[in-house]
Amino acid sequence: MNEILMYGEIGFGGITDTDFINQLNQLQGQDIKVRLNCPGGDVFQGYAMYNAIKDHGQCDIYIDGLSASMATIIMLAGRKIYASKNAMIMIHNPSVGGYNGDSKKLKSVTQLLDKVKQLATDSYSERTGIPIEELSEMLDEETWLTAQEALEKGFIDEITDEVLETTSLINQKSKTPKMVFMNYKQKENTVPKSLTLILGIPNESNPDAILKAISSLKDRNVSLEAENKRIKNQIKTEQREEAKKITALAIEKGVINKNLERIQLMAFDTDFKKTKEDLTNAINEVVGYNIQMQNHKVIREIVLGSKATTVEANAIKPRSEWNLRDYRMNAPKELESDPELYKKLVKQEFNK
Repeated sequence: MNEILMYGEIGFGGITDTDFINQLNQLQGQDIKVRLNCPGGDVFQGYAMYNAIKDHGQCDIYIDGLSASMATIIMLAGRKIYASKNAMIMIHNPSVGGYNGDSKKLKSVTQLLDKVKQLATDSYSERTGIPIEELSEMLDEETWLTAQEALEKGFIDEITDEVLETTSLINQKSKTPKMVFMNYKQKENTVPKSLTLILGIPNESNPDAILKAISSLKDRNVSLEAENKRIKNQIKTEQREEAKKITALAIEKGVINKNLERIQLMAFDTDFKKTKEDLTNAINEVVGYNIQMQNHKVIREIVLGSKATTVEANAIKPRSEWNLRDYRMNAPKELESDPELYKKLVKQEFNK
């Protein structure tokens, strides 16, 4: 979700209404977290921010540290208001600092401050349901609230984990808003940089962001495992089809006996690469030998004419001396129909 930080005082030299509203306008139609750690500030710039948040309509307020004075009005504009466990909220009467003027002007300022107080109490009452009279007394006394107290009185909707570090809140109610504001510090990041680097997230990421990244990585891993399994099954299927074709060709060329087809396919399942290499080489050897013998026969017939048949016949070894290759070349059908002969020849071939 988009975030806008309001860490500082409202007004010139701090967070101005112009800068804040420009950020809001760039995120029209999008959900926004407005994160507060603010001691208050300029009333009229604060109300401009309040109205802008209201008009945007998709802002949630997160009080990370302090929400005091005018900041408590701004927070009321949010859809929901969250406060960290160690957050503080302070409400008090509006005031004017460093004022110079006569009694008539002072009376005018007093009337203005009364009107601002009335706007504040109306806003607080609308959000919390606390009667105006009770709220007026709380402002007169400058009331400080912990996150739990603010939740019980309806100023916030939910308490979250701590975002900023602070010293003990004991005696902080006797300090000024600026002193309390300065007491909140960014937490030191205890997450190892190597972890955030692996997850591909900023090093300053909070625990929620880290857990989200880990969950996303886990989902991706499950997806990759499923895809890997699918690819392996597809490769296995393709290999079995190829094994059947190579085995059928080997039987056709007399390299292996038809009765050994199932055993040959089992060999493919055990080690596809080696079995394919061995059987393909055997097929190529048989095919090459047949072609060579055929070419030799044609050449001899051309050179010797009718005498070739007699010479060729004399050159053939006696059947009793035939080895496995001879049978594959000259009598593959006989080899196929006689398993015992095949076993005998294989034994002779490999026990040399």
